[in-house]
Amino acid sequence: MESPTADWEKVGDKFYRKIQLYTEVFDKDLELENYIVTGCSYGGAIALYRDESKLHSLQGSQSSKASIDLYSCAGKLIRRLNWDKGSIKGLGWSDDEQLIIVTADGTVRCYYDLQGDFTQFSLGNGAEEYGVIACRFYGSGFAALLSNNHLISVPRYEEPRPTRLATPPEGDVHSWTIIPPAYTLSRSVEVLLSISQTIYVVDAAESEDRQLDIGPFTHLSVSPNGKLCRIVHWRRQSDTTTGLQWCGNDAVVIAWDDEVHVNRGQTTLRKYFYDGRVHLIADHDGIRLITNDICDFLQKVPEVTDEVKAAGLEFNIHWQKQLLKAASFGKSSLRVLNAVRFYEIGLPLSYDQFVRLTPEKLVRRLINRREYLSFHRIYVHWASQKVRVSSEDEDTICRMIVEKLAGKRGISFEEIARAAYDEGRGRLATELLNHEPRAGKQVPLSLIWKKMKSRSIKPSRAEIQILCFFVVLHLKKKLQLSAFFRVINSRPTATALIEASAQADDSELLKDLYYQDDRRIDGANVFIREALKQNESRSASDKLSLAVKLLSDSKETAFEVKSLQEATTSYTIFKLVRLGYTSRVKKMQSEFKIPDKTFWWIRLRALVAKRDWNELEELSKTRKSPIGWEPFFNLILAAGNPKLAALFIPKAAPSLKPGEAISMYEKCGMRIKAAEEAVKVKDIESLDRLRQAAGIGSVEGREIERIGAGLRR
Repeated sequence: MESPTADWEKVGDKFYRKIQLYTEVFDKDLELENYIVTGCSYGGAIALYRDESKLHSLQGSQSSKASIDLYSCAGKLIRRLNWDKGSIKGLGWSDDEQLIIVTADGTVRCYYDLQGDFTQFSLGNGAEEYGVIACRFYGSGFAALLSNNHLISVPRYEEPRPTRLATPPEGDVHSWTIIPPAYTLSRSVEVLLSISQTIYVVDAAESEDRQLDIGPFTHLSVSPNGKLCRIVHWRRQSDTTTGLQWCGNDAVVIAWDDEVHVNRGQTTLRKYFYDGRVHLIADHDGIRLITNDICDFLQKVPEVTDEVKAAGLEFNIHWQKQLLKAASFGKSSLRVLNAVRFYEIGLPLSYDQFVRLTPEKLVRRLINRREYLSFHRIYVHWASQKVRVSSEDEDTICRMIVEKLAGKRGISFEEIARAAYDEGRGRLATELLNHEPRAGKQVPLSLIWKKMKSRSIKPSRAEIQILCFFVVLHLKKKLQLSAFFRVINSRPTATALIEASAQADDSELLKDLYYQDDRRIDGANVFIREALKQNESRSASDKLSLAVKLLSDSKETAFEVKSLQEATTSYTIFKLVRLGYTSRVKKMQSEFKIPDKTFWWIRLRALVAKRDWNELEELSKTRKSPIGWEPFFNLILAAGNPKLAALFIPKAAPSLKPGEAISMYEKCGMRIKAAEEAVKVKDIESLDRLRQAAGIGSVEGREIERIGAGLRR
């Protein structure tokens, strides 16, 4: 077998290695050189968007419609997002794998999963007037550069509050970059701008000239730890690069179409050659190199600590055990890493990235990809290592594991209990078995009997329950279902055990149990739970109808039947509105005597879900609404249409508290309208805040000052 150091190459006084992660990544017909390619950190998803500045030749079945395509690093298409919202000037990722899209007019969309769901807000601060020309992203936010050289910072996506930074001087911006807040003294983002012969450092308070005279600089790039900045100024047109990124904190990688150089200082220490255009995606400890054919990972060889060898050199028995436990954890982590690196998932995490990301965030990424089996494995590995490594008492360990895994379907407590038993923690293993929902997965009888025989005390209640499970399961396998139910009917404990087991993974057995026991409400609840899980409206409606039928045979369940019928009717109306069947909707409202308030709520939610802005705008012309107008504002704004939402503010005004309209207009990005409302209620404090947010001296800021001038006299 080849030595593990065979692919190491010395670059200066450091060793680097280039690892081939995946091959045959993208379709040969995909002209990757004509796309903007941006990737998420921690081996995350890759977004492709056609470069608007280049001509494209459509081949085969390729669509002419614009789209943003999300891929794994292995080239598996995760999602295609159709795009018709204008020119994209910023395309980037957050550390939580949210795709951030910024358009020329300052509209920002945050796709918070990989399935097309998003939130939306506006940059304001003159972005719509002057236009966004470029953006730079970091883990939790971004900075946008406008055509008038003004800069807008968004430090957080959860509660976006776009803020204008200090005003830099006029002049062409040759290149620019950012230093994330985590690495600045001010703890706010700082922007480096190459203007004329020098570099300006801009933050929220000031724009500082660094007094250089050797520019202009064509590339500025800050290292991942924020300590170094690579400044490049090419003198010839032929020197133009296609990409420049840091590889960790020690080297810079520069790409020229199909050629990649690794540089330290002014020296090129290594060159790599490819068959096509190379795109660079930087990560915390290395860089991904993407072509149509290959996804490589280039990194400095990390320092490795061998826990097993270290344990052998340690004379203290306590520390020997700790080091060996650490080695065991490492083995478990490797199993997780190998599972997610597999090409079908395509998350090529390095060990350092895995530690920084944390298992919890990795699980979220797998859920977004709908890779449910993989995240079950991660949770089971985590819990198994907890029982092996943790020095806390067994009750605390059990409580931590149960709290973490509660409500997560498919988790095997039996496997975790085995790990505890193998560690000599018999009582912990027994306690964990209490939470195993699938009786067939309970620990084998031989293990329990072995434990019972080894002690002189009576078996615990939990152990007796486990034995009962096996007896009941044995009967279920041997007897016909009707005979099985007759046997357990007179034994409440056995019935309760079967019910608890069936609730986890056997709804058909649960329905039969409730039916033969004449528990109609419980049986109907099973159908309702199934209805809620259906993806298609017809299937959901059928399940609800079965629940109604089951309940309608009894006079005692009249209230439940009526409630279910109303729920079914509401759901049907919602679907009909979304599909555009207006006449059928009105007929149903009349036939089933749906109250106006209920009907308007259903209609509003359906139209918002459909994004039927024209119909909603028509409703804004209606004189009265049985549910008021605030729900229209809130739902439409949440759906990403602040302009339409603002139409409902004047209509909602009579029912609003004084000054509430100010914040509503602010949420829509309409500071001038908010200022007008502030003048109406004589709110000088809000006027000052709005002027600060707009930027003192900006067009919007001056207009707000003019509006509020009369209030200050």
